[in-house]
Amino acid sequence: MLNDEIVKLANNHIKLEIAEEIKRLKKDVVHCMTELAPLGLSDSSVARDKISELCTNTILNCAQLTWQTLFRFIAASGIKYSEELAPELKDIVKSHLPENLDNISECIQPFRMEFLLEGNLRNTRTHALRKIETEIDLFVQSLKNQESVVETQTQSNIFNINSSIGAIQTGEGAMANVSQHIDSEIKENLMKILVSLEQSIRQIASLPNYPKDEIIKLIHDSQNEIQKERSNFTKLRTLLTTVGTSIQLVGSLKPAYDNLKTILSFLGISLP
Repeated sequence: MLNDEIVKLANNHIKLEIAEEIKRLKKDVVHCMTELAPLGLSDSSVARDKISELCTNTILNCAQLTWQTLFRFIAASGIKYSEELAPELKDIVKSHLPENLDNISECIQPFRMEFLLEGNLRNTRTHALRKIETEIDLFVQSLKNQESVVETQTQSNIFNINSSIGAIQTGEGAMANVSQHIDSEIKENLMKILVSLEQSIRQIASLPNYPKDEIIKLIHDSQNEIQKERSNFTKLRTLLTTVGTSIQLVGSLKPAYDNLKTILSFLGISLP
């Protein structure tokens, strides 16, 4: 279940991002048509192709911006797996890219090119949404896998305790109030690993299925949380698990991944 306040904040930020993209599109369309008009090409296939390309790029950018922003907000706030999570995330993304593409239409209507919406641009929207939905499914699956690991460890009744735990209870119906403390040595080593990881990520072109800039932002959020006197362990686990999942398939980042996996084991956080 998504936090309503976090979703509201994310939606507001997404609207600002999309508004900037639409403003840029309007400017580019006018500039393009102004250049073509003196050449007698304002009603030509050249004009249609150029405007279509501008609109296509804007639709793709809006879709990606929507998911990147939503991902950053929910990951930074801490989130757990649920069966309803993927559909909820997909619905939010769709709401910012409506089927009628009315904001795109406003940009091309003065030049009588709305017919582009009937085929090419709507197909672009469909393609963009499918791509984002795949990324959402991967993100949600990573949360589910992490939850399964935690459940398996809990059910095994084998405990490897490497940091201070306030209480341990076993058996059916057992309960305990636990205060998780991250000692200063682990904090220092984790910060060093995250600094090194950020440097490594910046040296590669891209990450599979994850926006590189967003993962760097999650690393920064993790560092901020670690430096707090009382870290939010649930939030930190979500952030670091997502960071680990994003780099585990990148061969050049394997040493960094292994270092992160090792240090997180001391916090009871297991990466695949």
